[in-house]
Amino acid sequence: LRDVVNAIADTLGCDPHIAATYLNDNKDDVLNSDACKAVYTSIGVEVTRAINYYTYENRDNTLENLYYCGHGAGVAPMIAELSNSIPLTLVPFSQLSNQYSDNNALTDGPCAVGICLE
Repeated sequence: LRDVVNAIADTLGCDPHIAATYLNDNKDDVLNSDACKAVYTSIGVEVTRAINYYTYENRDNTLENLYYCGHGAGVAPMIAELSNSIPLTLVPFSQLSNQYSDNNALTDGPCAVGICLE
């Protein structure tokens, strides 16, 4: 989200720390600005490249879903753009199991699951 925050700072002409609060509040619908959409597109391209490389190296793969988590999971315009550009179904981490129905699982879940599995 650093790139999204920087895009917001550039768009609104403010400090990145202030821009981070604008991200959380979606001040002036900034998350739908052209600058933010360009960042979402860039992220989608990078993720697609990684998927394509994996698919090339593992031709018999069965990838269908891409689970996402973290603070960016709450940025609806970004998730919508990524779902349009990534050739897999985007699924929130919280839907991986019934245990993670809480929204905090989108940010805390992977760490907690990793700790429990160890």
